[in-house]
Amino acid sequence: MEMYMLSERSRSRKDLRFTNKFYFDLSYLPVKDCYMKIVNIVPGFGGTFYRGNCQRDGAFVKELRHRGHQAIILPMYLPLTMNNLTDSQDQTDDTRDAPVFYGAVSIYLKQQFPAMHKMPHWLENVFNSRPILKFAASKAASTRAQGMEALTESMLLGAEGFQREELDELVRFLKNHEKPDVVHISNVLLLGLARQIREEVKVPVVFSLQDEDVWVDAMDLQWQQRMWDLMALKARDVDAFLILKESGRFPGLRLHATGGGITYYPNTAETLANALAGILTDPLRLKTMAREGRRVVEEKYNAGVLTEKMVGLYQQVIGNFTGN
Repeated sequence: MEMYMLSERSRSRKDLRFTNKFYFDLSYLPVKDCYMKIVNIVPGFGGTFYRGNCQRDGAFVKELRHRGHQAIILPMYLPLTMNNLTDSQDQTDDTRDAPVFYGAVSIYLKQQFPAMHKMPHWLENVFNSRPILKFAASKAASTRAQGMEALTESMLLGAEGFQREELDELVRFLKNHEKPDVVHISNVLLLGLARQIREEVKVPVVFSLQDEDVWVDAMDLQWQQRMWDLMALKARDVDAFLILKESGRFPGLRLHATGGGITYYPNTAETLANALAGILTDPLRLKTMAREGRRVVEEKYNAGVLTEKMVGLYQQVIGNFTGN
């Protein structure tokens, strides 16, 4: 199968160019039919950070199922409560019954209070119950970067972090229950999961690059530097990265390819105002951009087209996987 590689160069912190890793633009990847079992690990949401990403992941999973693949969603942190992920007519029994891994309340308490590391299982089960997690999901602050720096770092550390017990539970579930052909994790803030999954479940692990930079950049500079350096190290455990959206350092769906918008840099109020002024004062340009953007997205970047390309990548990494 032909494969188009976007970059092998070592990336700086500014654009997160992980050393010796493949970056795929899905619009270029060819496709070959082969049915697979794909486990998608998706963080549940409580605020705006994960919401759009969850919706996109849900659309991809539905398209994979419609093409005959067995696509499973395993939620992390919080329940997935959107219609396109919880529609009973579009879910397998395994998906509906899957537990929420890394329950947000319990892992937060363990991270913040050392005495909670040894909480009894009955108490942890209370914190991980659906009613408690749904209440947590209703609080937007639960998915804001401020105050979550240490937990984010611990999650990136994987087995070396405070969540080793949760990681072991996830790996056991994948190994003994799901037995997938490939695991797709929705963003690189979860890079700490990759090594144990590859080594113990013995399947390739794919990550999506989405808008993790927005989360990290909301932290103080000292935390940012630690996160980027840690992600660069953990990226060595990943088989491939998918670039799904344009945001800061992770260019994906290029606006210049669709003609449907503009980008601005740096991310300041002044540059945003200048960029908006340039198009709002030109009605003809604005109308043309809107028309062209919609046409190109519907033809080339809809969920069905991108899912076909994603299938090609899954087949590639499965074929190349050695378990090392």
